[in-house]
Amino acid sequence: LPQVMKVFNDKKMKNRNTTGQFKRQKSEFFVQQVLINLGVIFFLTLSLIPCFLLIISLWRHNKKMLLNATGFRDPSTEAHVKAMKMLISFIIFFILYFIGYAMEISSTVLENKLMFICGMTTSVIYPWAHSCILILGNSKLKQASLQVLQQLKCERQ
Repeated sequence: LPQVMKVFNDKKMKNRNTTGQFKRQKSEFFVQQVLINLGVIFFLTLSLIPCFLLIISLWRHNKKMLLNATGFRDPSTEAHVKAMKMLISFIIFFILYFIGYAMEISSTVLENKLMFICGMTTSVIYPWAHSCILILGNSKLKQASLQVLQQLKCERQ
């Protein structure tokens, strides 16, 4: 975002026909963002590979546990299923974050405001939604957050 603001501020300050210079700055910005994101994509794949391997391992372990389970509701099985749901949600939101970020970058080059807003919204969903899923998935965190919300409600009144 600072790079985008620099390009637009430079254009406003010069007040002359600088179309070529503006296009060059936009292309430089695009190249910089692509190079930065190549590094980020490396770390994305580095974190997604263990997540997929862990999901596969949990799924196989869960199948074995279901075959050997004596009761219908085994707490250990439920914990494994919950862990798989958390990991899958993390992967989905993480991928959506990068798609939104890519939309933001490309919308800057294409000067498409709607695409920028959609990209910004998509990338902002990741930290918010993932935190909510983690809190709602863990009973202790859920109780603690409800207590905090109740205290905030009492202090407001």
